[in-house]
Amino acid sequence: MALPGRPISSGNPWIGILLGICAGGLLSLVHALLTVTLRADQVISGIALTFLGIGLATFIGHPYVGLGIDGLTSWSIPLLGDIPVIGDILFQHDTVVYITFILIPLLWFILQHTALGRRVRAVGEAAASADTMGINVARVRYLCIFFGGVMAGLAGAYLTVGQVNIWVDGIVAGRGFMAIAVAVFALWNPVRAAIGAFLLFGAVDALQMRLQGIGIGLPFQFMMMIPYLTTVIVLMFASSRAARSRLGAPSELCKPYVRGER
Repeated sequence: MALPGRPISSGNPWIGILLGICAGGLLSLVHALLTVTLRADQVISGIALTFLGIGLATFIGHPYVGLGIDGLTSWSIPLLGDIPVIGDILFQHDTVVYITFILIPLLWFILQHTALGRRVRAVGEAAASADTMGINVARVRYLCIFFGGVMAGLAGAYLTVGQVNIWVDGIVAGRGFMAIAVAVFALWNPVRAAIGAFLLFGAVDALQMRLQGIGIGLPFQFMMMIPYLTTVIVLMFASSRAARSRLGAPSELCKPYVRGER
């Protein structure tokens, strides 16, 4: 089968963001069908869909390799953007970053202080008990998986239209697995996950790029390895900490629910 021919471009980065969200949402529904309805192994399904996504991106994106695109425009929040040091770090970004800043406390509030959040946590911790209370376990899991897929699609699209303004094969470069490490490190708390993503993984990724820029005499491949080496170390530490903590992974993580089974 021939690869797609002439590239098509809308010239609008927000359409790229929207298409990324749709792609992530559609793949997440496939994952939900396999794991919730058909009760397939979540890890195997996730790995299979990861490679499917890579293959689809390579197939569809082949004509776009190396083509520059119009990215998102950064803008400074009045007054806040002029604050020394902090202004540059927090208040001079594009719209997606500001939406992320809003989502962090919003998701924490929803999970901790709303009926929807209590339903999500109940399904994650004790699906049978949640079912007994009248909560539709499958529906909640479908919605959560879909939301996760939408956020993953947004993150992947943002790499292209918000960061580098170009698309190449393998542009994500395993950052999704780093996101899993962040979740484990944060013990599934959205606020701690944000702090870990910003201060640990984001800082390490920025450090390796800065080290490449100043030229410290080491191969660039070694510099690119630093974020993933950090991921392995953090996973080792976080797994040990979660094993000692009562606030580890949700009890129903990776467990399909079948009504009536114990």
